[in-house]
Amino acid sequence: MAEPDYMDDDCDDLIKPKKLVNPVKTSRNHQDVHRELLMNQKRGLAPQDKPELQKVLEKRKRDQAVRQQMEEEEAHRKQSDLEVELQKRQQRLEQVWLMGRGHRWGRGPGGHREVTVCLTCRWSCSSREMKRNRKTPLNSSR
Repeated sequence: MAEPDYMDDDCDDLIKPKKLVNPVKTSRNHQDVHRELLMNQKRGLAPQDKPELQKVLEKRKRDQAVRQQMEEEEAHRKQSDLEVELQKRQQRLEQVWLMGRGHRWGRGPGGHREVTVCLTCRWSCSSREMKRNRKTPLNSSR
């Protein structure tokens, strides 16, 4: 392999490039792990030969961290009161839509006509509205 032009010693006024430093190898964490691996190799311990208890404890710790992260995401995703109320109303409207035309009317507690409530959307209506809107009565007994 040919040497580059700037390697000649005859040009002292040129700036010579320096070798770049590898940030991974200079990190303290990497040095500690490398030192530990060398010590384990000298003692004859392979990194895969961990005791069963240590493997189980590490797995539990990982699972707990994942569970905690999921709970934090769920807490951020928690719905406000307005969103909950809007969702209830949407479900109520979907029920009305699925029930078909008109309301299903039933008698309230005690069987009194004045306390009749729409069973589909849980609204209380006046007697006139009930008579006008009644398509399929729930209680046919009089």
